Amino acid sequence: MTTPTRTSLKAERKKTLPDLDLRFPPLPRTVNEVSTLLSEQTDIPDTPRLTEIIHNDPVMAASVLKRINSAYFGIRRHVSDVAKAVRLLGFLEVCNIVLASAMMSLRDVVKTRGQANIFEQIMQASVGTASYALELTRYLKIPYREIAFTSGILHASGRLVLLHNRPAEYERLWRGCAPGTMPTAEAERALFGVDHSLLGGMAVDHWHLPPTVVQVVRSYLMPGHIKDPKLRVIALAVSVAASATEQLCMSPGDTNLRFEAKTALRILARSSEATTQELIELIEDRRKSVTDFMASMVYSL
Repeated sequence: MTTPTRTSLKAERKKTLPDLDLRFPPLPRTVNEVSTLLSEQTDIPDTPRLTEIIHNDPVMAASVLKRINSAYFGIRRHVSDVAKAVRLLGFLEVCNIVLASAMMSLRDVVKTRGQANIFEQIMQASVGTASYALELTRYLKIPYREIAFTSGILHASGRLVLLHNRPAEYERLWRGCAPGTMPTAEAERALFGVDHSLLGGMAVDHWHLPPTVVQVVRSYLMPGHIKDPKLRVIALAVSVAASATEQLCMSPGDTNLRFEAKTALRILARSSEATTQELIELIEDRRKSVTDFMASMVYSL
């Protein structure tokens, strides 16, 4: 996979973005360290290094311990040792907890109850997209699936940037959406001159996360803009995952919902030698597990 450089991404961004005066909410440094670990393509995950990173961040250590002792895992004996928690949960699960917990820590960007509701929906969409992206890349045996989860959890970070910088306007835009849906990229561009995917790429770059993740986040709505075919497939998976989450998981009480395939799904199927129907069945079959994962992450961290 060809890795884009941070300099090339910034040069490309200048060509496509309006002149914006933005403030980015702070993200814990631990996220940079963990996302770098995830992006390292090694046969054996560096679990000792991950344990050390968690030990050095009391907030993240508390999140990991809270997670393993939650009802979701059903551990009979209380776990109070971080190293043991990492061993029991596994490398990828702990990385996922760190990423989700970090995103939840950005709740300080909200000031009103209406904005708090928007923040919660953004978090649900982020966690659901990450979960579906991981499911799709596992099923299709796509390499670098760790990048898919990281990009999925961060794909809506541009929405947080808009909520942080233009809260009143974004809240009004959000109120105009149908229940369970979010503002479209077209509506964001019409109001702000830029959409959440490009702003998300800027945020991920600002937080010094791997350039591969920056590129997927900023291009997940238009994966065809990514030149590297392996990275393009990951962006397609994130795009499909975001669509699946919004269609099926934002209104969990409606059990009659069916997934409506969009262009990204058909291209992903062709790219991976799967059928469109196979992927639709996978998405619908995984709905409950993804929804349960969303609830366990968003409400237990």
